[in-house]
Amino acid sequence: ENVEADRLLASPCLVADLGDLRRRPVGSTKTLSADLNFVTVKGGSAAGLAFWFDVGFGPGVNLCTSPGAPATHWKQTVVYFGAFPDITPGEELTARVTLTQSATNPRQYEISIETE
Repeated sequence: ENVEADRLLASPCLVADLGDLRRRPVGSTKTLSADLNFVTVKGGSAAGLAFWFDVGFGPGVNLCTSPGAPATHWKQTVVYFGAFPDITPGEELTARVTLTQSATNPRQYEISIETE
């Protein structure tokens, strides 16, 4: 889905920096986990977490798929909570995110989110 930048309630958090993929060991991206800490910058209803990626192909050649960047066919991935808690500016939110490579399609990840 294309997420509009003004829908974000907090500044982005980095889930993973994969660095130079040519130098990563085979299989090192099967599971990626991160503990995320957000401080909200505006109020609203928190529907879920949005995910996107940035990639550098060399000096001065970058692709950004974030909300607010020019749209691409990759868009963004949104994982909805199934609830819509009200959030106030300055609120601290935490989540544990785990991305596990799909057993049936290694180009996809299954995303799990744990919140308090």
